[in-house]
Amino acid sequence: MKKQISSSSSFLVISILLMAAVGVCYYVWLVNGREEIKTVSGESFYLSLPLNSKEECGWEARYNRSYLQLTDEECLPESENFTFFALRPGKTSLIFSQSDETKKYIVKILP
Repeated sequence: MKKQISSSSSFLVISILLMAAVGVCYYVWLVNGREEIKTVSGESFYLSLPLNSKEECGWEARYNRSYLQLTDEECLPESENFTFFALRPGKTSLIFSQSDETKKYIVKILP
């Protein structure tokens, strides 16, 4: 099962792609100016970060590798897509930066 979080400069659009008969929900909240992602250990989630017409792919992801594993990165004309696997329960940061823009997420991984 893959879950997608699509982010733009002003708001967060959430869409869930169910690829199995049983689905696990996840939530995104805005907490202190950061989006908070709640997911489950052993599950993957997908983030799509927008590119403006002048940018090429180049978002840099910073995260704690003891909690998250980057399993796929894809560059498309309008977005750069990242798939992460939640390794174990806990709370960690996921920060993306490109040029002069930064997107910050708190990831809460439930058992």
